[in-house]
Amino acid sequence: MLRKLDCVMLQVPELDVAGECCMRVFGVRQLWCDDVPVAVEQCRSQGCVARREPFAVAIG
Repeated sequence: MLRKLDCVMLQVPELDVAGECCMRVFGVRQLWCDDVPVAVEQCRSQGCVARREPFAVAIG
């Protein structure tokens, strides 16, 4: 249904409840990462290949 979806922002009163709902209904999982370049390097060290280098995304 949705392909190459990068970001969905919703304002919710209870983040934990909303996160559980999204995981249950849409089958998504939470991936929180404060430092994307470090996360990419960790993935590379485990054999992953990045198709693109990390880049800034304007949200909002």
